[in-house]
Amino acid sequence: MLVLLLALVRADVVTVEIPEALIDGDIPANAAAYCRQHGLGPTPRGVACADAVLLDAGASLGRRSLARAARGDADGAVEDARRRTEIARQDAAAWRQYGLALLDRNHEGDARDAAAALELAVAGDPTDLGAAHSLARARALTKPPAALRVATFASAETCGLRRLLASARHHGVDVDVLGGANRTWHNGLKLELLRAFCASLREDTLVVAVDGYDVIVTGGRGRIANRIQQLLERHPGRVVASADQTFYFRGPDEACVGAHYPAGAQPYRFLNSGGLAGRAGDLEKVAARALRDAEGWDGVSDQTLLHRRFLAEAAPCDGEGVRRNPCGPDVPCAARTLALDHFQELFGNTGGRAFLRDFGVVGGVLRNALTDTLPSFLHCPGERRFRAEFDRLAALGLPGVASCGDGAAAAGDPG
Repeated sequence: MLVLLLALVRADVVTVEIPEALIDGDIPANAAAYCRQHGLGPTPRGVACADAVLLDAGASLGRRSLARAARGDADGAVEDARRRTEIARQDAAAWRQYGLALLDRNHEGDARDAAAALELAVAGDPTDLGAAHSLARARALTKPPAALRVATFASAETCGLRRLLASARHHGVDVDVLGGANRTWHNGLKLELLRAFCASLREDTLVVAVDGYDVIVTGGRGRIANRIQQLLERHPGRVVASADQTFYFRGPDEACVGAHYPAGAQPYRFLNSGGLAGRAGDLEKVAARALRDAEGWDGVSDQTLLHRRFLAEAAPCDGEGVRRNPCGPDVPCAARTLALDHFQELFGNTGGRAFLRDFGVVGGVLRNALTDTLPSFLHCPGERRFRAEFDRLAALGLPGVASCGDGAAAAGDPG
């Protein structure tokens, strides 16, 4: 309830509880009608009743916007913050709240609108450093996205592939399908296809490569490109791989690699090759090196090759300029080529774990509840039953997800 100190027409001063319903609909009209209906005059300081209601309604909308944001209702938080600016157009704090609510929601176009709102906030209060920093962030997000290509791998058209492509179309993302029919599938072919694809692009093109049958797209091109650029600012020159909680490896050195694996950030500690992102030139080099290191490899798990490389590069350099690999050949102390998306900022990944609910849907957007991030892809690897997660999230309101009967796929699928 809104509580105001107002004067009755025929009395001195009263405290009035105004229904919260007044802040829904046409607030100025609601305020004027309420004051007339109850015979309320100015406040003790001479502010007209309807103007006093408007002042308090703005504050109430601000409080309700914050409460909705805390509950995960991003759309409601943005709407209340927007309506606050309509009745408090000169209030820098109102424009600041609206801009921050838009940045938190992070829908397509929200960064542009946030920048406009935060410009008004800074103009109204040049001393507000929080608004100024948020304005810089919004402006960075509104830069034209870098050239981006999203690729996947398939040997046949399955329901899982159709689900991936349908989700990509929903978010306005084009996907290059590498592979094709009449090819004997093995994960060495995946690396060969990725190397050749990246070699055909400009070296600075942003590339995302995802598995074909157990992945969906959950964000638009702009959000994907911006997130990759942010990750590469922290890991320049590297390829960023998806991370999950489970360690999948094939080879006689499994126990050694598992025992010496870098601690990393919990709980998403281990590399998953179902999602790779970086600049085309860097991805081409990583794929080429993995193939060169493939001696004795059974061709089944490209992830195993990348695990080995990640471990070797994580070893400390000694005084002779060599990284002493505890489980394989030593490597030179060159710059590292792999990094992991430990907080699932770009790649959501269930890691083949059934019935564990890391993910939810907030305002139609996929959210990792453990890391409080909004991934732009979701990978549900492993047995067919694990892909029921897609249907669960669709039922919670995740858009663009086609049902696949839990993702039946042909034997030998790369996903």
